[in-house]
Amino acid sequence: MNNVLNHISYQEHSRSIDAASTSAEINPLPKARCFHPVTEIVHSYITQRLKEIGIDEIIDIGGVGKLNDRFSKVFNANISQGVDGCRLPFADGSFQASISIATLEHVHDQVGFLKEAVRVAREISLHWFPFGEQGRKIEQFKEMMGHRHPCEIPKQEIIGKAMLGYHYEIIPFVTCSEHLLCLACLYPQLNTPDLYRFIFENMDTYCGAVLKVNKKRKTEP
Repeated sequence: MNNVLNHISYQEHSRSIDAASTSAEINPLPKARCFHPVTEIVHSYITQRLKEIGIDEIIDIGGVGKLNDRFSKVFNANISQGVDGCRLPFADGSFQASISIATLEHVHDQVGFLKEAVRVAREISLHWFPFGEQGRKIEQFKEMMGHRHPCEIPKQEIIGKAMLGYHYEIIPFVTCSEHLLCLACLYPQLNTPDLYRFIFENMDTYCGAVLKVNKKRKTEP
């Protein structure tokens, strides 16, 4: 729970399947005012990781302006500008870094999306999404509780296919308890014995992950 206490964005489910599959914009959007504690934790984590290595220019694919005040240059890739996130209209290495937050799980062509994100980044590409068996369990539980969040949990083999030739790692980030307690703050209807029973049974198991791709390191063919 330290992550929640230290890093308390927009609802991740507001990034619809179409918005994630079709997205990218050249002009920064005004700073968004909606707030979501789960993605705020992720924003803080990604900001810290990028600042540590001197990154200050990013493209946020599926972004709605949440990171505008954290970096000097932010390009928000959003469907409202009518650009396909799987066919970004930028040359290779156009940005220091590319990121996506709670977006990959809404994309039909996840391989194409990741390949494009990595292509336009010069140094690093970071993506947070629900992941693994716990990610699936928590999505099923939320739907059972009436909090529907249609998505396709990214699979290890899909990531491996997209990242062929690149050095990457999958870093567990955001536990089941953090995720559900944050949601319960926003949606009082989730505050039921079933929610806390699920938290107790799954506690500090991870339901989300960050995919980190280092463009400066290549793997052997």
